[in-house]
Amino acid sequence: WYRPPSEVLRVGESLVNSQIPSERMLGVRVLGQGGIPERISSDASLAVLLPLLEREQDTSVLGAIAAALGDIADTRAIEPIIGLKHHPSEDVRFGVVQGLLHYRDLKAVDALIDLTKDQSREVRDWAAFALAQQEEFDTPDVRDALWALAADEDDDIRGEALVGLARRGDTKVIESLLRELESAGSEAGQILFEAVIEAGKRLSDSRICGALSYLKSLDDHFGLYEELEEALARCKT
Repeated sequence: WYRPPSEVLRVGESLVNSQIPSERMLGVRVLGQGGIPERISSDASLAVLLPLLEREQDTSVLGAIAAALGDIADTRAIEPIIGLKHHPSEDVRFGVVQGLLHYRDLKAVDALIDLTKDQSREVRDWAAFALAQQEEFDTPDVRDALWALAADEDDDIRGEALVGLARRGDTKVIESLLRELESAGSEAGQILFEAVIEAGKRLSDSRICGALSYLKSLDDHFGLYEELEEALARCKT
């Protein structure tokens, strides 16, 4: 990371040409992360990674390439990442989600919506997280995807979806949050905390104030006490 960009690039290129998949994966990560404080240029990284994407057969390396193309944060990488979203390997699809979450782009968001329906729990979870973070995209399709995830059997996935809906100011999320809190009781986890806090910041509703007060009464605030106080102050004004 702290070596000159030319040296980082040389090492990355050498590793991706290895016959050993774990070394190619390391080279991919080197090229994706690119050096600190001066990064390898995106042109130089893409010139190595995009041809590698075309010829790579190992699914772990392919997933690492998709994730690295996200780290580079160059919009020219979006289409190549999306091209892998239906790959039969869960490792690859997981890498696709990790790559796409870095892009504020409608094509990336549409691909993430597709991946919210993935059979893999890990892929759905990260797709939910990515959509929740990209609150500037507030379309009917995004909300429909988040509501579908809010009915997922997995607690974390439902929580991420509720965070995303709360950040978009969807008033219907309040009842879902209250049901989740009633079910979780004192075992409410961090993601549910975050969802209620986001709702408190954006929605003026006495029920959210009550939910926030309940969370404040619990012993564990997951390091979110200041955010909790801020949300309480907002919902009382």
